[in-house]
Amino acid sequence: MRSLAANPLLLTILALMKRQGVTLPERRVELYQRYIETLIKHWNLARGLAGRPEKDLDLLDTLRVLQPLALWMHETSPGVGLVKEGDLDRELQRIFAGRKERDPEKAAHQFLADVREHTSLLLDRGGRQYGFIHLTFQEYLAAAALAQRGQQEVEPIMTALSSHVGEAPWREVSLLTLGYLGLVQQRDQAAGAVLGELLERSPGPAGEAAILAGEAVVDMGRGVIASDCRERIVTALLTTMRDDRHVRAVRRAAAGKALAVLGDPRFDLDLWWLPKEPDLGFVEVPAGSFLMGNDPEEDPESNKGEQPRPPVTLPAFWLGLYPVTVGQYGGFVEASGYDPERPYWR
Repeated sequence: MRSLAANPLLLTILALMKRQGVTLPERRVELYQRYIETLIKHWNLARGLAGRPEKDLDLLDTLRVLQPLALWMHETSPGVGLVKEGDLDRELQRIFAGRKERDPEKAAHQFLADVREHTSLLLDRGGRQYGFIHLTFQEYLAAAALAQRGQQEVEPIMTALSSHVGEAPWREVSLLTLGYLGLVQQRDQAAGAVLGELLERSPGPAGEAAILAGEAVVDMGRGVIASDCRERIVTALLTTMRDDRHVRAVRRAAAGKALAVLGDPRFDLDLWWLPKEPDLGFVEVPAGSFLMGNDPEEDPESNKGEQPRPPVTLPAFWLGLYPVTVGQYGGFVEASGYDPERPYWR
């Protein structure tokens, strides 16, 4: 939502939705759906104020045109979202012809004129090129079009997503497609089937399919995807994170980030999120002696504060093998009553 609020017009419509009493959904895919519904309603209002005699635009009919149009635009110009007016007109005619419109050319011209005059969803960007007001809405509508392809079976969705795994311009479309299946269409089994196939086929660069699946489940939130599918994704993320031979560091980090939200099974919730290991992720350092400081003959850059080098003997102690996580620190604060605002050293 933060990226939408950075655009003044989008922020205005978000504020309008809030003022009208519309509860803003927590999940992105549902928010985008509400947003587009609001735009189309205002489109109808603008037509009425302009004295247009035509009937109001039907929400579903309008979406049935915008969705395949957005998918075509994303395929034509991924990540950019600009297409020439002539190409746009021809694609609209093709869409209306597929809908058995009596006069596809007239319908396409009217639709494009309405877009140009009364809605901010599709804009003339200059130079006779058109694009959506925000790339996010092209991505959302393209995702909705992909989800519609899988009404009978998920293979068309799987084929489309597999061909673009690892491609940055298609990442949001892929995530939103899965979110649309699970949240908007409430086809959680279909979403789970696509996620399962992603893990099975593992298309794209090493680890990318597992990360995409993990981020999709994070996006959808709890209770949408079945627990067995969720566990498979967690296992795949663990494997990805540990595979330093085949998976790039940036992808391993992304896998760890998704795993942190979904729940890392290596840590015990009941033991302050410490590792599920015999010694809870600690290793014993045996007692021993060492020389503390630096020898100026060995290190010419040493200073007087590091001299002399007295022998120091320490008792045995335990040291954590891993960095302290936010969850572990939170467990410590809760269990000890420690006040972070009043550090012990003050």
